Amino acid sequence: MGPFVALLKRSDAALIAGEDTFVVARYPESPRLGGVLHERPRKKIAGKPAVTHTFAGRGSVILFADDPGIRGFLHDAMRLVDNAIVFGPSLRGMD
Repeated sequence: MGPFVALLKRSDAALIAGEDTFVVARYPESPRLGGVLHERPRKKIAGKPAVTHTFAGRGSVILFADDPGIRGFLHDAMRLVDNAIVFGPSLRGMD
């Protein structure tokens, strides 16, 4: 993966990062790579977290603002999911 991962956005949902939340990926200030992105949703997601990680009880919670597997052709986005599944349990030792 390079310095950014392209994600398809289906909504203007954005995550909120609390004090104990690690931001894994963030939408850039100018989040449109291609296609149409209207002004209101652009302002709502610009600079906001796209993927976050936090601890809950004895486990980890990794949240995605949108479905990274949508349409099944963004391989870098699916690598984020694969990494969350494979390496997520090992993050417990990092707190």
